[in-house]
Amino acid sequence: MKRKEVILTIDDAPSGDFRNKVDFLHSKNITGIFFFIGKKLKKDRYALKYAVEKGQVIGNHSYQHKHYSDLSIQRCKDDILEAHELITGTLAELKQPPCQYFRFPYGDKADYKYGRIFQSFKEAYSSRPLTKTGKIISQLKRKGKDHDYLKAKGDHKKMVIQEFLRQLGYLPLDHPSLKYDFYQPLRRDYDCSWTLDSMDWMLKRSLPGEQMTTEQKILRRFLMTNPPDGRGEIPGPYGMRFLGSSEVILVHDYDETHLTFQKIVNLLEGQHVKFVNPQVLTRDR
Repeated sequence: MKRKEVILTIDDAPSGDFRNKVDFLHSKNITGIFFFIGKKLKKDRYALKYAVEKGQVIGNHSYQHKHYSDLSIQRCKDDILEAHELITGTLAELKQPPCQYFRFPYGDKADYKYGRIFQSFKEAYSSRPLTKTGKIISQLKRKGKDHDYLKAKGDHKKMVIQEFLRQLGYLPLDHPSLKYDFYQPLRRDYDCSWTLDSMDWMLKRSLPGEQMTTEQKILRRFLMTNPPDGRGEIPGPYGMRFLGSSEVILVHDYDETHLTFQKIVNLLEGQHVKFVNPQVLTRDR
């Protein structure tokens, strides 16, 4: 039986429950990437040391965790760098190599699409009418310009931020078994995207127009073909039942979802997946 390969990534660390999640993965000999928010790490720098000692990989998830589409290029750079220096400095104290993985807050690549990368530009920005972008669009229309103008600005902004990530030494999550067609363009970026969102964040909050979900629904998504995704409609087939590609799975480090986190990992183990150690990906480069 073919075993599906899985790279486990955990956003928004560290929570108050962080060490329990690290211990749980350590007990199962699973190595994931914990993406740290700088302002949270600053209050608990020992969390990073604890993760390293337990064999986990460290990633940068920005300092403030804001939508980068709402920030200027300079503010994006400053936010990335502030977290980078905090994380890399702490790793250096532990005689560890620099941080090599970055993930945008909300998957927002600073391109005014707010992370909805599988939607057209117009669909993406119109889904957030009360944001700064909505105000920009109104201003552009008064000047006789439209969303195509803003899209061009967004494409430029994204390119500049990607180059900044490259200069800092960040790498995409790349693995030979990641064969989804939709993932191939993401290999050119220097941030870490994902293929399958657990949607566990919906236990904590919901976006406008999206109903609050339940743990049962979250677990059921892992057994679905082409499960819905907050980034838009993903070209199928995809998901845990599709054996033609490995997965980069996104879960979160929330206080409220520790038991759900355990159940997700146990469910994946029950499907006989092979957890890929991200440190191996780094060594292979």
